[in-house]
Amino acid sequence: MSFRSSFLRTSALTCAILATAATPALFAQSSSSADYDAQASSSINTPSNVEFRTQYQNQYPSGGGYHQYKGGDSTFSHIAVEGGFGFSVPLGKTSNTVNELIGPSSDNGGFNEDINLNTTGYNLLLGGGWNFNKHFAAMVEYRFEDLGINNSLLNLLATECGTTNCPYGVTGNSHLWSLSVNPVYNFKTKGKWGGYATGGAGFYRDLTSFNTPVLEYYDSFFGIIPEEGSALLDHYSSNQAGFNAGGGLTWKPNPDQHGALFADIRYEWVNTPGNTTSTLPVTFGYRW
Repeated sequence: MSFRSSFLRTSALTCAILATAATPALFAQSSSSADYDAQASSSINTPSNVEFRTQYQNQYPSGGGYHQYKGGDSTFSHIAVEGGFGFSVPLGKTSNTVNELIGPSSDNGGFNEDINLNTTGYNLLLGGGWNFNKHFAAMVEYRFEDLGINNSLLNLLATECGTTNCPYGVTGNSHLWSLSVNPVYNFKTKGKWGGYATGGAGFYRDLTSFNTPVLEYYDSFFGIIPEEGSALLDHYSSNQAGFNAGGGLTWKPNPDQHGALFADIRYEWVNTPGNTTSTLPVTFGYRW
């Protein structure tokens, strides 16, 4: 074998050995570079993803719920509504009405003394308004009061009317209704129990009438049939300004919800002609 041939074979073998040794190193270098790129990408994107998830969870907690946008305290509402029913106690006495009806010169004498015109009746209250905040509100209230007429007065009128004109006696009724504007101050707004003070002024209408029962006859297919009716003896009405003042207690069945039961007491005064009219209505109902 010549020197030239030996040299070529030795060179080829050396190149093969070097190539074989270099291939794993190059592969390892390539893998290391890919791992580095993956790590670099993870180090960049992961904090951004975490920050996004944190902001998303803070804005929509509990898996995206909306309870942070309820609008505040669920027990407060600007709209105010109330309704109730109770009894009304008349205050004061009157003699002018009796004198106007049958005169002070009656043979029976005692009509000039003060006589209680009305007796305890019932009242109905309806109202609506606006809550400016948890303490102050303004209400527009309608109240109807049906006050009875004192039986002693009715008996005196029946005696004066006589058995000819009033054979079945005398009946009567007295109504007082009002439409008023009333500011309200609430003392307490948390818990089951609360209280408020209120008062205002408005329009009052007082109506009093006296009647006598009569038998009315009408012709029908079956003949002349009597029917009980009523004949008006006298009627009084007055439109005046008046005011009311008072307050009440409230009780919430559920402190976390809006609305409460109430017990209300007022003093009402009306500037009616002759003698002023005053009542003490006590009302029980629900306020929302």
